[in-house]
Amino acid sequence: MLIHLLALSALYHSYIIAYLHDQPAKWLALFLTISVGYFTLRRPKVIVLFCLISCLPVIAQLLDVQERMIFPFDKLSISMRLVVMNDSASKSWGSQGVFDVLAAEGCVERYYHVCTELIGHQVMLNDYQNTGFLAGQIVEGNVVLKPVLGFLNPGGFDYEHWLFSKGIVAKGYFSGYPAIIGSSGVQSWSDRINQFIESQAANSGHKDQAISNRGKGLLKALILGDRSAVDDEDRRILAESGLIHLFVISGLHIGLLFGVIYLFCKCVLVGVQQTVPVSTAWLMKVCAILALIVVWWYVDQIGYPTPALRALLFISIWLVARLLGFEFSIFQILSLAVFIILSLFPYEVVSYGFWMSFLAVLALALVTVKPLPLTKTNLRSDSGSKNFPGKNFLLLVFISLKSQLYILVLLLPLVLTFGTQTSVLAVLWNLLLIPVFSVLVIPVLLIASSVFDIFPGFSFDIFTVVGDSLVYLIDCLSWANSESPRLGVIHFTDKLALALGCGLLCLFPFSRRFRLAGFAMLSSLLVMMPSQKNPMDVWFLDVGQALSIVLIKDHRAFIYDTGFSFGSFNAADSVIVPFLRSQNVEAVDVLVVSHQDLDHSGGMKALLSSSYVPSVLIQNFTTLDSYGGEQKPCDNSLSFKWQGVSVRALWPMVSTVGTKGNDLSSNDSSCVLLLEYQGHEVLLTGDITARVERTLIEANPDVFEDGVELISVPHHGSRTSSSDRFVKQVKSKWAVVSSGPLNRFRHPNLDVVNRYFNADIKLMNTADEGAVHFAVLSSGQLAYLPQSVEEKSPYWRTIRVRQ
Repeated sequence: MLIHLLALSALYHSYIIAYLHDQPAKWLALFLTISVGYFTLRRPKVIVLFCLISCLPVIAQLLDVQERMIFPFDKLSISMRLVVMNDSASKSWGSQGVFDVLAAEGCVERYYHVCTELIGHQVMLNDYQNTGFLAGQIVEGNVVLKPVLGFLNPGGFDYEHWLFSKGIVAKGYFSGYPAIIGSSGVQSWSDRINQFIESQAANSGHKDQAISNRGKGLLKALILGDRSAVDDEDRRILAESGLIHLFVISGLHIGLLFGVIYLFCKCVLVGVQQTVPVSTAWLMKVCAILALIVVWWYVDQIGYPTPALRALLFISIWLVARLLGFEFSIFQILSLAVFIILSLFPYEVVSYGFWMSFLAVLALALVTVKPLPLTKTNLRSDSGSKNFPGKNFLLLVFISLKSQLYILVLLLPLVLTFGTQTSVLAVLWNLLLIPVFSVLVIPVLLIASSVFDIFPGFSFDIFTVVGDSLVYLIDCLSWANSESPRLGVIHFTDKLALALGCGLLCLFPFSRRFRLAGFAMLSSLLVMMPSQKNPMDVWFLDVGQALSIVLIKDHRAFIYDTGFSFGSFNAADSVIVPFLRSQNVEAVDVLVVSHQDLDHSGGMKALLSSSYVPSVLIQNFTTLDSYGGEQKPCDNSLSFKWQGVSVRALWPMVSTVGTKGNDLSSNDSSCVLLLEYQGHEVLLTGDITARVERTLIEANPDVFEDGVELISVPHHGSRTSSSDRFVKQVKSKWAVVSSGPLNRFRHPNLDVVNRYFNADIKLMNTADEGAVHFAVLSSGQLAYLPQSVEEKSPYWRTIRVRQ
């Protein structure tokens, strides 16, 4: 009864957090709470009581949040003394690390309190000099800090929440050369093993046997759970193969570590038992307690990742129950662990990894909780006769296959819905490689990691062999996956995703209560499915100091520009594709890339390799032989219709496209489009300057005579664009600037803002608003639909102050 109540409390806890997120999922969480309460308790008064009790951890978390520092909405240059929290991560432009603030000086009078409040908090800093900091070092230097600000788009990755969950209050960079002045003297085991992997190869003298960079990243992921150094392509292959879960510190690692330590302690204490008479039962308890202590130490060293913490809680609850003489089922242990995790870390309820871990353990529990068909008859008969050869092996194969089937059915909808393309061979890879990792790879790495201080040569040889083997394995997976079909992304319009995710409770041999719950969950999700309410939507996405505009009509999309690209990080993967999924978009029909600057074309390649490959690509700066769709240039002869929307190119002129020696800059080569739908006109301008604006007015008097209703402000509001004549001639009702908060260009320029204000044009900025949403309503009117940042912000978000 107690465990059921704790499970109910955890579910209601989830409802409270979902409510704070202002997400539609709160209704599903509330439904689950009531369902679990009814099916397990059937006592309404008790349900209400424990729902109220479960609010207490949330209140405690909110009080803690209120005491956290809120960094001002401004850039501050401060002299700081810092301690390095972990080894800095190498980037293409330098390095990045997390630092704990020891002292801060030089705050301007207006923000004098900030220097005091920063002490004891953590900040994330970029080092463009690539000094290469090591954990425990003390650093001094001048730092430019600004608040943590992420992109605010429907369905996008919540960067602010991610940094908040790590306790980071501000971001910034070293404005000069930082100085390493000493060491804190405290260096964890995880820091030392990380440094060993990085440096031992160079100091060993075996250059031909050095661990490759790819191997180092994979080793760190397996030993420390740090996937930041894993090659992007390797990560994609692992995700596609369904093996990414093996490269995190998960229940598999924790369970194996507990087992290895337990057996080691047992061997040692058995020898002690030969000289000191102690009972075997007491000896086993001591071994289990010692193993648990070591596992707790290990999880503490690697920073308490959620999968490891979940497994650790399972083991702890099970061990305590056994020591006290209680018998808990795996479902009861799972319920209690979920409640404790959500009480300690309530933000995990919206963590993708948390639910992946939870569902994986649930799948295993569903396999092992009931007797299997082959176990109905005892493996050993009463007469002591031997089983037929291979029966134990067949039983093992049967259990493995059933486990993989349950895990596949539970996790596949979640994996595919979040945008991962999975090979049809994923089940086979898991069946083959999970035993190999469990019996060989992980135990060997754990042993080598535990003795690297004593036997560095042995550990280095193990790391080299395992690292090279993992690289070879991924290369083989890449080849095999390329020869096999893939399961594409499941969109919310596909009933298959919902049927697999929620209908499994109806299909599997559960009790009637679970089947009823499955049908009810399926009905709830169908009601929650997003749908396009307006005949046409126009979104100016928040992509920082870049541009991406998406038109959606009848669940199909027209995209103008693809935002930024910084190395492997781009707007298509982080913003555009998640946004399209959240808006229930089925396909992208047209992609227009205005010009080649990376703040407009940066996400093009990633979008072309995603599940939303456009049918038509319009751009002037490159030829893509690998692209299978239709390619068109953009010039003023271009005119077509898309979903009833008239699309007409105004610039560049036919004579300038592809002409050698033309004096147009990249910005002035921008593809300018005029879109018209039901009498409403939208002008998309790219990065044109005042020179092109003047030509546009003279060459298209029909457009500027009556004006347009909505315009994208040229060049992010730069002072070289939005000339006074252009602003007056365009006669727009609304204008949208796409810029980043506190950007170094100070866009939009104050003179430009005043021009739009004097022309009585409503000017909006994605830096303030987040994604800006317009729609043609059913009434035929073009309307601005505000997405209020203040009203819909979760409790951790830094509120953007409108300047």
